[in-house]
Amino acid sequence: LLEKLPSLKQLAELTDSTKHSEKLNSLLTMLDTNTFKGEASFWSYTGRVFAAYELLKQTKDELAPVFAAAG
Repeated sequence: LLEKLPSLKQLAELTDSTKHSEKLNSLLTMLDTNTFKGEASFWSYTGRVFAAYELLKQTKDELAPVFAAAG
């Protein structure tokens, strides 16, 4: 599939931590926690949400090709 659609390469490599910066790997690990699953509640870790937002802002250029491939 990647031979026919090379634009999907970025999406396919999203789970390969060796292809990303330390900040992006931290963001992906953070997004995999229970804080970001299900409905938000009073018990959600707001500090983790803010930290993820900051990492997202810092890694947006690295994530742009992934989002383009997904689109």
